[in-house]
Amino acid sequence: MAAGDKAFWSDIANAINPPLCKLVQQIAGQQTALVTVTDVVLTFGAGSEEIDTHNIHDTVTNNSRVTPNVAGYYRCHVRPILAFNTTVSAIQSWVRKNGAAAERSGNAKPSATTGVNLAGQPFTTILPFNGTTDYVEAGLQFTASANQATNNVAGSLSTFIVEYIRPL
Repeated sequence: MAAGDKAFWSDIANAINPPLCKLVQQIAGQQTALVTVTDVVLTFGAGSEEIDTHNIHDTVTNNSRVTPNVAGYYRCHVRPILAFNTTVSAIQSWVRKNGAAAERSGNAKPSATTGVNLAGQPFTTILPFNGTTDYVEAGLQFTASANQATNNVAGSLSTFIVEYIRPL
């Protein structure tokens, strides 16, 4: 705010309690038959909302989307995790705004001999949202010789965090 600007209660409330949404894909929400070299949108259904202070995510309708309802800049962080599979040679994380590509991580090159789940490169970016119609989605793309699935083991599940950082 600049000197002489009007202060609204909503501005003060959002400064004290800014919008924050943390989604964790649930074991029952595992996505299967994911196709190689294709952008896969992560979905977050029932039980996935660990935090949603301003009701910006819906677990039923468009459950891949977070729709910020306060105009501003938001930090968007994604960490997709695939179930263990030795055929994956690369995995990449991304976010997109309003269905259009926003930004992507670099490719992570998993070791085929580790026997652990395959995390996409954790990826964070900052994007502006108008507070009404703009939305953001998170996802991954991988290269493999077979279809894959997101992980379904507790403690190692795909995560998407969207947090308000400042007004436009």
